[in-house]
Amino acid sequence: MTRAPQSPTDLGPAGLATWRSVVDQFTIEPFEVEQLTALARHADVVASMESAVLIEGAVVAGPDGVSRPHPLAVELRQQRIVHSRLWAGLR
Repeated sequence: MTRAPQSPTDLGPAGLATWRSVVDQFTIEPFEVEQLTALARHADVVASMESAVLIEGAVVAGPDGVSRPHPLAVELRQQRIVHSRLWAGLR
């Protein structure tokens, strides 16, 4: 039986949950560990960005006082695309 790889020690809650969801269901080959590590670390980045947007709101006042999408909300959308590509790359 193949032993599951150890999770990186720098993972936060979202990254660790992602790591465990994969290694609990699948056999991870040595060449996939780097991809899984990137995916798990990125899960923490996305979770942090989501928290910030939830706290600060998705709409903020610009310098001219006009409401605009929070810049982090726009970046979060892009990071979610990256995250889905990392998942796809792990197949």
